Amino acid sequence: MSDQGVMQEQVRIFCSYAREDADFLQAFLKGFSGINELVNHNIISFYDKDIGFGLGINDSIEKALEQSDILVILYTGISKKSYSYTGWEVGYFQALISRDIKERGESSRRIVSFFVDRPPAVTAAVLGISIGLERDELSLGKVAYLTKVMSELPERIDDNPITKFLFEVTQLAEKRAPSSVDPNTSMLRGAERIRKIKEEIYPALKGDIYDCISSRIAIREVEQLLIKFELPRSEAQAVGLPDDALLTHKGSSALGSLFGSDDEAATTWGAFKQQARKIDQPFGTILFAIERALESAVEVGRPVDNEQVVRSPTDGKLYRVIVTEQTEYYDGRRAVYLWFIPILSWRWLGNEETSMLLGFIVLAAKYRFLFLEEKSEYAIERAKKLSDMNEIKETIISTLRELVLIEEEARALKLDGAKAMLTIVDRNADMEEVSRHMAAYEAARQEVEKSANAIVPLNPASEAFGKALADWWSTLEVFVDASRVVNSKYTVSALENLKLRFVDTQKPA
Repeated sequence: MSDQGVMQEQVRIFCSYAREDADFLQAFLKGFSGINELVNHNIISFYDKDIGFGLGINDSIEKALEQSDILVILYTGISKKSYSYTGWEVGYFQALISRDIKERGESSRRIVSFFVDRPPAVTAAVLGISIGLERDELSLGKVAYLTKVMSELPERIDDNPITKFLFEVTQLAEKRAPSSVDPNTSMLRGAERIRKIKEEIYPALKGDIYDCISSRIAIREVEQLLIKFELPRSEAQAVGLPDDALLTHKGSSALGSLFGSDDEAATTWGAFKQQARKIDQPFGTILFAIERALESAVEVGRPVDNEQVVRSPTDGKLYRVIVTEQTEYYDGRRAVYLWFIPILSWRWLGNEETSMLLGFIVLAAKYRFLFLEEKSEYAIERAKKLSDMNEIKETIISTLRELVLIEEEARALKLDGAKAMLTIVDRNADMEEVSRHMAAYEAARQEVEKSANAIVPLNPASEAFGKALADWWSTLEVFVDASRVVNSKYTVSALENLKLRFVDTQKPA
């Protein structure tokens, strides 16, 4: 009954849904159309798209709700958290029910929610019917699933909430516009409606629901850390990332302490920098690496820099910073996606000690090629010949990055422990001398890191940069001398020990 004081022949069902659930809407509209065929075509189901022009959307929906008998809520739980039009419609319809009861002592209106996992909070006090499917049911395939559905359908139509609801709507429609037939014929028609609902309309609806749910994403996980940067329209000659750029992160907690404990969080570049400066230790390159990668992506004509590496302050692991995608809008805004990909660990090959020797030799060769050979781009003599201070700064930071990468591989190979040294050095070596060499290297290494860390935040054109650069050259010379001893002396002993192992494993002729 329409609660406007006049009996209407039609049964009017207003369907409320989130835009993300449009496929569920179509499934139920099809079902309502099916039961409409069983009565005098006086069941009208509609939704907001059916509302004509001329009034504002709120006024139009209010008018439609006032004329409705049943408000059907379709809810999967994936609608946007920030806005829920469904909640407004439920509240308005509940107010209509309260008004009816106040004026006439009762209301023929009702609210029914169909949900996947759990009913929406706004319908907690009304009838809720679950339409969800278990994953093992979805894995059966549609034909097997429908066979299972029909085998489990109760004999009595009232014992299944969906068939009961559909039948009650037809009963209401028959009451509104009764057929001019005798009681026996009416009873037979009622029995036929029950049969068609159970054998035709219900399985068709369940099949359509199956199609809807099977195409939904049950779980979405981002295994690595993803940061989305939303850059506002840039002004002319803007330098660097603006402090109001929005950062949103998803995925692993590789840099979780920069964002907090939320699975998904947003902040600004300015706030991110303030937090990062507190924990970006020991060499302060997280901000530099992110900014370098992003700027290389958005600057026209500049190759994308995917060589940046950061050490997580959370787990101490190394991550490569990679730009994977960017979107530019007509108004100049940009969205850039930055991933933090963990650097792969070394794979063990057979005997642990043999793997240590082989790994040390490979890393020692890489180390020599990068830092000790004159033609290397990181060689101290070549770097000193550079005149562009910006290029010098880039070389210093790149040197530290390559050094960190080699050391990370060394840690993965367990080359930083006492067992490794006993495996690498000559069997007759003076262990006190070995200890002195290693201590000298470690002390020089720490000074190099300290001086590089002092250079990172400085403007290459500043006087402070010149002073820090002088300190860098002196600490780098000490480091190169200490590393040359370790590299040459102990690589030779590792080669000899590896040679002995190959001899030891030879079978006798």
